[in-house]
Amino acid sequence: MKKKIIIFFFLLAINKPIYANEIKILAWVNNEIITSNDLINQVIIKKKILNKIIYRINERQELLELIEKKLKYQEIKNYNITIDSKIIEINLQNLINKNNINNNFLKENSYLENLIKEEIKIELCWKKLILNLYKSKINLNMFEIENKIDFIDKNFSENKKKEIENQLYIEQRNKKMNVYSNKHLSMLQKKAFIKINEK
Repeated sequence: MKKKIIIFFFLLAINKPIYANEIKILAWVNNEIITSNDLINQVIIKKKILNKIIYRINERQELLELIEKKLKYQEIKNYNITIDSKIIEINLQNLINKNNINNNFLKENSYLENLIKEEIKIELCWKKLILNLYKSKINLNMFEIENKIDFIDKNFSENKKKEIENQLYIEQRNKKMNVYSNKHLSMLQKKAFIKINEK
């Protein structure tokens, strides 16, 4: 109970950006830094925006997630990958609807909305990059799909079969996307200069 109370007051205290003289450098990723402000904002987004229940803040895990985001950001910047702002807005609205986010809360905390947009942008650009780099390996051939289609009930209507085929295609393609996304990120982690400032 005592731990929950401590975390509750901690989250109350971080509902706004912390001031510059309170910011600490937590890690270096190549020539860029990750600060305590980045970590705090990430926790706020998970707690307040994504409605995730956080009983205990695992700073190490949060920091590792931030390092991955930073590596993705640097890579898409290196390849000059961009995304239409309208697509970002559509994805933001989908996120708001999916998580029942209070629009008034976002308006009152516009810096959080900008952070969320930036996260959406990074993820969309990252997917675009992975598809560009590994397109020939990610695209499925008909043999892969046909192996799955054989299990479709023969009594289904043609429209239903087509719907299932499309679902199978998307599922298999997403699996390959995840494989090559993890592979590319792992390669970046091995090549990057990453220094975590220990307490």
